[in-house]
Amino acid sequence: MSESNNIQKQNIGELKQVFLRHLPERMTAIDDVWRSLTSDDWDSDKLFRLFQRIQDLAGASSRFGLVKVSETLYSMETYLGTLLDTDRKPETEVISHLNESLMSLHDAVDELGKNKTGANKGNGCLLHYLRHAQDIVPSLIQTLEAENCQVLTFNQADDLLGELEKKLPDGLLIDCQLLAQLKPIFDELERLEQRDIEKPKLIFLSRSNELELRLQAMRIGAVGYFTSPFDIPNLTGKILQLVKPDREKTYRVLIVEDDPSQADFAAAILRKANIETLAVTDPLKVMDILDQFRPDLILMDLYMPGANGIELTSIIREQEEFVSIPIVFLSGEQNADKQLDALSVGGDDFISKPIRPRHLVTTVNNRIQRARHISSAQSTPNQRDPVTGLYTRRFFFMQLDRQLVSASPSTQILGVFYIELGNLSEIRISTNETQINRLLGQLGSRIAGLVEPQDVAARNSDDSILLLANRPHTKNLEALAEAIRKTISDTPFDIEGLKLRLEPSIGISFNNGHDRSSSEMVTRSSLASANAQAAGGNRTVVFNEGRHVQKKNAQTSDIPLEELVRKGLEENAFQLVILPLASTEQQACIFHELLPRIRSEQGETVPAEQILQTAKRIDRLSDVERWLCGEAISILDERRHEGRQTSIVIHQSAASIEDMGRLQWIRDQLRRRQLVGTGLYMEFDLADLAFDLKRSKAFIRALREMGINISLARFLGNDAAFKVLNYLGANFIRLSKKLLHSEEATIAGITSKLHESHIKIILPRVDKPDQIAPAWIHHADIIQPDLQNNSGGS
Repeated sequence: MSESNNIQKQNIGELKQVFLRHLPERMTAIDDVWRSLTSDDWDSDKLFRLFQRIQDLAGASSRFGLVKVSETLYSMETYLGTLLDTDRKPETEVISHLNESLMSLHDAVDELGKNKTGANKGNGCLLHYLRHAQDIVPSLIQTLEAENCQVLTFNQADDLLGELEKKLPDGLLIDCQLLAQLKPIFDELERLEQRDIEKPKLIFLSRSNELELRLQAMRIGAVGYFTSPFDIPNLTGKILQLVKPDREKTYRVLIVEDDPSQADFAAAILRKANIETLAVTDPLKVMDILDQFRPDLILMDLYMPGANGIELTSIIREQEEFVSIPIVFLSGEQNADKQLDALSVGGDDFISKPIRPRHLVTTVNNRIQRARHISSAQSTPNQRDPVTGLYTRRFFFMQLDRQLVSASPSTQILGVFYIELGNLSEIRISTNETQINRLLGQLGSRIAGLVEPQDVAARNSDDSILLLANRPHTKNLEALAEAIRKTISDTPFDIEGLKLRLEPSIGISFNNGHDRSSSEMVTRSSLASANAQAAGGNRTVVFNEGRHVQKKNAQTSDIPLEELVRKGLEENAFQLVILPLASTEQQACIFHELLPRIRSEQGETVPAEQILQTAKRIDRLSDVERWLCGEAISILDERRHEGRQTSIVIHQSAASIEDMGRLQWIRDQLRRRQLVGTGLYMEFDLADLAFDLKRSKAFIRALREMGINISLARFLGNDAAFKVLNYLGANFIRLSKKLLHSEEATIAGITSKLHESHIKIILPRVDKPDQIAPAWIHHADIIQPDLQNNSGGS
């Protein structure tokens, strides 16, 4: 799970930008459904369609930390949910309320537009694109133009040459199929180089991984070479980075030099190159400063009093989090053996004194860029399945996730195929593993021969294949499915003299502009595949939504729900519910509570309580809570960059205390984002912690040292509860619901005792204000907003 989640985290910023770019289109779709619903006769099907759009958008918004948008959507979802069971048009007052909510939603989306960063990422760059008649990346031009890039397209090299003579672009994009036409272009670029004119960056797009093509491109001077299938947002970012390198994120260099004049000299050179520096003249303070400054590179003097560069490097390399940080030595040492000794303990390069400015800047830039490239490469697992030659399941979901986020009504139809090999289990009985692997290898080759470069075919399990494809019309996708079915079933596979036939049952689901998650798309196609198998197999069935999707939350049987929780963790399919909380203090920061939820195969929303109960039963509660904690930290980081003080409340169980690596994981998450825990509120059930008070106290103390606030839930206010509270050292409590109708004298006694100890009170959530005594609302520190609005004279 952790590896899959890491991949998702690496792409979350990129996905968010794509989501924001297409958010106005999704808002327009919601407006259209609402307008149709209110202007025509009230239609329960339209209402349910609107409810689903709102629900899906709420989940996606919370995933990207869009707190205000998510809260508004969740409020609308809750309100619309109360109308699903009626076919009558609501009262005018209800329609007006929903109109106001929709206006609030537009305001929240408009506010995102004002704060959106990276909108001019392309900085107005000009690209010339020499493309083949059959475009290798159909939607690349639109995506580049959305990033403020001007793209001029050419089908003939002569036309491109004429344009080059008028104005030079920042970059040339070239389809490798046109390499044979390019000699006049390269002659012109060579002439530019001879006249010391900076030539455009050469970037090649290829359908093939052939080494010969790569060598040709490299010898011509390519700075980038990309092969299909293309991840459009990722490809766009890489092209822009190559054409106009983004240095908004300044490199950070720690200079460790005992001579202040030498340290200042190196710092001045690097600052001139827009590199942030921090000089340390006392080598014994390096470890403390490393934690705070988090440099991209360390520039280290070799000979210093107290601790020399070799000793410090050895100590730094012992720390796991600093193993990969480049260390470059500065020294007048000319002895090759001593230089080798310095490099052998973990140094990356050696710069001789006196320092040459250009050499220093080039070395620092190259080393940091190389380290980042290696880090990125190491974090990307192998994308190919070794048996079939198709892509991995993880890669498939990553690509599907990206395409669903960027899907808009104007693009092609997106289809997900689930290809179940129904009789493969029978074949396994009479064959060995080597024969099965050869069979699957041939199967992969047949499928790969039918799909286009931008399609993604992946091995899903021992008996199934997934395919992601985009076509102009659903009929094109159905024709592709039929072609795949025939090529698999009509011709037997020849494996060591055995003639083996496979019987595929293919299910297809179309996105059709709906805001579906990747997990939902695959679930729908797998259900259609099951229908194909039930009808006799060796056929294609398109998922038909019909009316079998239930409109209300319902209990889901234990076995499907257990599998759903596992899928939620493995495929990152959980959604966040972001609930608002209000502080009764003036000028206080905004509070939010996070809860997980997920959609079942039947389209039902499975609430947090069911998810957590199921996760506990299958021993995955710690994983779910770690995911929730990671999402909370991500939102805090996002809000910090927006300059907004925010507090997030998440519930954790005793399972997190039993998770041996949890504390270090939290510490690493905070350090990676250069955050302190302030703003994060972890809530534990008081009764859960009472079983092992000593261990719980140590865990809570460690969290408090990180700046994390601790709340104890289901607080009963009796002597035993106060003893546990005082022993554990929490600074917040959430009342037990048993206390909500207490007498005023009891309420006054409990609140007085809590506030004297500087412990703040959070009220439990209730459906209606009359479910709680007004005195609690008056004394509490954090409450749900509707209680604040209904507190009257309290």
